[in-house]
Amino acid sequence: MSEDIAPETQGELQWPEFYDDIDPDIAAEFKLAQREARQPNCIYCDHPLEIGQTFYTDLRWKWNAASRGYQKFEDRDSDCNKPYCLNCEVHDWDFTNNRWVRY
Repeated sequence: MSEDIAPETQGELQWPEFYDDIDPDIAAEFKLAQREARQPNCIYCDHPLEIGQTFYTDLRWKWNAASRGYQKFEDRDSDCNKPYCLNCEVHDWDFTNNRWVRY
């Protein structure tokens, strides 16, 4: 299930600073993974952490008289569920409450 994405340029390869309110066990695992140059493990199941999260966006289709068809609009507001480990399915906000996760 683990899949690497394209490597970043050497100049971008900076590990982030942690937010102060992250779970100490998660912070420790992320810092250990940083020192060992590896992917962090889930603190709940000890497998490599793969993160899932479901987002909800409201879509509307409005009639466009000029094109004589419907045009899709997305609301700017969206909602989401807590992120979770794809292996053990434990939900924890701190999986994404750090600077390792880019939106």
